Amino acid sequence: MKHWIFWPLILTCTISGSPAFPAGADIWPALKQGGHVILMRHGAVDNLSRSTSPDADFEGCEGQYNLTDEGLEQVKQLGTSLRKRKIPIGEVRASPLCRTRDSARIAFGAFQVWPLLEPLPESDLEDRQQRIEAISRVIANHKGRKNLVLITHQPNIDALTLEVVDPATMVVVKPDGKGGFNVIRKLPPKEWRMGR
Repeated sequence: MKHWIFWPLILTCTISGSPAFPAGADIWPALKQGGHVILMRHGAVDNLSRSTSPDADFEGCEGQYNLTDEGLEQVKQLGTSLRKRKIPIGEVRASPLCRTRDSARIAFGAFQVWPLLEPLPESDLEDRQQRIEAISRVIANHKGRKNLVLITHQPNIDALTLEVVDPATMVVVKPDGKGGFNVIRKLPPKEWRMGR
């Protein structure tokens, strides 16, 4: 079964209706083979802090939601979990916001900022559509023996995969070789922590 993602007048991509690896199945051997894309939401944030204004300076974090101590620990453990499982990680891209950049740095070390990963606009549907399509193309074209990591926000992951995710949750997708991609598995913290 496949779901079709529609935005006004444009079809973006198809994703599988049911994950290839249901909850409880061992996805780690597949990730060790590379060729997947990991969509990751940043760690837990302080929702009492000021949110980012449209003219916010992305080089300063004072006006943004930032990682809490729990969020810092989440992304640290996530990175450690992937390294201990010997999951090959290639390029890591992160939204320009501080919570995503901090998540990338703490979990993976080296990363590059990709502006398209910042929160999708709610009112500018044309810009929203263009960004979804651009991100989808990068996912669909990914190849190789390593996994691509995209660290972004809940609305973006939902738009791309129809998955609602908590902080520090990963959604694993795999290009289908036909210009689209399949959702393989959602991995919340309880599933990626060591011991599972």
